[in-house]
Amino acid sequence: MSKPIALSLGELLWDMLPSGKRAGGAPVNFSYHATKNGADGYAISAVGEDALGDELIDALHQSGVKSIVQRNAWPTSTVEVSLKNGIPEYTIVKNVAWDHLLYT
Repeated sequence: MSKPIALSLGELLWDMLPSGKRAGGAPVNFSYHATKNGADGYAISAVGEDALGDELIDALHQSGVKSIVQRNAWPTSTVEVSLKNGIPEYTIVKNVAWDHLLYT
């Protein structure tokens, strides 16, 4: 019996937490958990041609998730996370690499 295949298409980004950055993005998180549960998880996204993109690709490879990641001239996506009275607030940066993913 072959493994199920789980594809995700969308953001691959850095969550910039008060404690430091963590690789994330809901579609990629889905592929990660599918992989950990026995599927072949594939993440399809884009990152910038920058140091944050290099680090994010390395983190994705270390996670065991297979990927198709385009590189482009837009910055690698980040989400700034802050806590206000213990409640997280998110600032989503727009016009980033995965916003310009080419469907080829």
